[in-house]
Amino acid sequence: MRDEELPEVLTRRTPRPTTRLTSRRAAAPASIRVALDALHGAPLEAFVAERKRLGGELKRDGAPGEAARFLALGKPTVSAWLTNQTS
Repeated sequence: MRDEELPEVLTRRTPRPTTRLTSRRAAAPASIRVALDALHGAPLEAFVAERKRLGGELKRDGAPGEAARFLALGKPTVSAWLTNQTS
């Protein structure tokens, strides 16, 4: 069937949205990205202590919501930690 034979409802073009949705990670402030990089670069046995230290810094820097989410991050498995070390 050609477009001219289709009902108008089926041929009407919907405009694309002008705004893009971004992921939370892309929208995160630089300080949070730096903290995540530091956390994932830390030795596995120091992960929990480093998470608490960096979470406290985020809270003191005025990002209590981000600090709470940061402190809720789970300790990675050994294989995930190794992957973080090589990437």
